Amino acid sequence: MLSTLRQFLDLLLRRAGPSDLPASPRLLAGTFAVLLAVQGALASLIGESPAGMLPRALVSGALLLGWIWFLTRAYGHPARFLQTATAFLGVTLLTTPVLIPLAASVLGAGAGTAPPDIKFSLPLLLFVAAAFYLLVIESRILADAIEQPVFLCALLVLAGEFLIGAIALSIGLVPPPPGAAAAPA
Repeated sequence: MLSTLRQFLDLLLRRAGPSDLPASPRLLAGTFAVLLAVQGALASLIGESPAGMLPRALVSGALLLGWIWFLTRAYGHPARFLQTATAFLGVTLLTTPVLIPLAASVLGAGAGTAPPDIKFSLPLLLFVAAAFYLLVIESRILADAIEQPVFLCALLVLAGEFLIGAIALSIGLVPPPPGAAAAPA
């Protein structure tokens, strides 16, 4: 397991690509399970119920895997799905312990119905920098997998994030922003 974490770190530091990972369904499933456990532990630390987080994490993870499956097939590289998906989950696993606490700090953990009062701060700056770096790494992973320019892959990664967020919002896994109640028809 330590060697796998080292490979994920090499991906995060841009010293390796997804092709350096084994194409293993067990590794993919194990990485997904560990990521869920880490997200659950962090949710409880910031005051969110792990039971409430689990459905969101499962659905968003499944949608991410579906998006990667679609892209690897659409660009003619279906054999690269396992390595690419494992790489995405692996770098997410390493960045989650940084991003979740920063997001909670910026948005205010356990916020009520009022919209968060986001002000320029060091946690906000760190969150934006870490999220941007993750976008760069995921774009590079996808570019290596589907052999397309990194800029196009960045757009595809962002499109996937928006799609996953929209689906999660539409099925009620993420509450709508305060004041965004549907207008009467």
